[in-house]
Amino acid sequence: MIAAYSASGEVIAVDIIPRATDTALQRLARLLVCSLLTDCRAQPGDETPDNDPRGFWGDPSGEYVRSPLWLLVREPITTRTVERVNQAINGALEWWIRDKIATSIECSAYITANGFGASVTIGVNTTQTRINLPNLSDLWR
Repeated sequence: MIAAYSASGEVIAVDIIPRATDTALQRLARLLVCSLLTDCRAQPGDETPDNDPRGFWGDPSGEYVRSPLWLLVREPITTRTVERVNQAINGALEWWIRDKIATSIECSAYITANGFGASVTIGVNTTQTRINLPNLSDLWR
């Protein structure tokens, strides 16, 4: 179970297993977590832990699952790495716009005491939903 937070501070319990009783916010948060934590395949030249290019077998083309956050796990905690986390999150969620799951996505990564956190604002039609992942770097370690 992963805890995320809405803009109002409401705890969103995100379980990977969907339930019929899930709220729209829980479904959106689950899709966000799955999109960010399913590893893309490393590109030639990427430094990878243990020389493993990873990637998700269910998306061999890399069209949907392209989260390179795992490639940043060993990076030092700097403002440059925060920029790279922002780029990684926005890139991993591009398909949401293309497939009309969302009308807009805005990410703001930040440094925490233990690594990185991120706030992702998702626009669906006229509604804006912000989901905070304060311990983002802990999730992919």
